[in-house]
Amino acid sequence: MKARTFRKKSDRIKDFAARKAEIYSMLGRKTEERIVKLLEKKLEESALHSFEYNKPLSKNDLAGEDFTVRKKNGNDVSVRHFGVTISGRSLRNHNTLHPGVPCILITFEMRDERIWERIEELFKN
Repeated sequence: MKARTFRKKSDRIKDFAARKAEIYSMLGRKTEERIVKLLEKKLEESALHSFEYNKPLSKNDLAGEDFTVRKKNGNDVSVRHFGVTISGRSLRNHNTLHPGVPCILITFEMRDERIWERIEELFKN
């Protein structure tokens, strides 16, 4: 008869937390890809001057700036940097670590139109 091995509860909790973090990371990257597609569409529509997706773990990304967006306003070009997240906890952490960089909380059911409205709000400040 094969003996059962039992792991400590704390090890199971750590494993669960690691799996959850990995899933959230994957979902966050997919959300960033979704925003890249949205910004490309807005660039084609001439709603933007340009944008940059700051790759994960780049200098800008570590400063809380997932995206850099430029919008033309008459002869001037306004620049805004912002982060994105899918988690309320991550939003609070972002605001603590990077108080001068806005972050947009994007829920799974949020439509592209609403995401675009949130990005446009950055230029009204």
